Amino acid sequence: MKISEIGIIIGGIPVICRSFEEISDKNLTEELRDKNNISKSAYISSILAFAEKFDSLVEYFESGTKFIMFNKSKIINKQNLELDIYAYLILDKKKGFDKITEKEIKPFLEKILMEFKSQYHHKSYAEVSQFEPFNEIIEKMMKELF
Repeated sequence: MKISEIGIIIGGIPVICRSFEEISDKNLTEELRDKNNISKSAYISSILAFAEKFDSLVEYFESGTKFIMFNKSKIINKQNLELDIYAYLILDKKKGFDKITEKEIKPFLEKILMEFKSQYHHKSYAEVSQFEPFNEIIEKMMKELF
């Protein structure tokens, strides 16, 4: 199982976006990468919100070559407002995905969200640089899983 990217989105804002492969935008400036991450997060958030309007929780999207898995929770910000928080994982499409999903990926995403929430509850989520240290935790969790 090859993972391309892991991320966390809070209220439509990408607070973590960790890529594990060389991608075509490697020559983009940091500002353009940030804009790409914001656009991707807005797109993901809007699709998930739309699906939930029909009482349907989306667990993953499927494309020709990739799966994008999600796990949703709630987090309380500095102003005591409850916000949606999503952990997502982009991985290569392979046979047996359903078995991997239930046994490994869902618990992994849940663990990421629980750890993030334990460290960053009651924060302002607009300044995303404060979450940089969490990338090391993701790396450690990935080594434990794989």
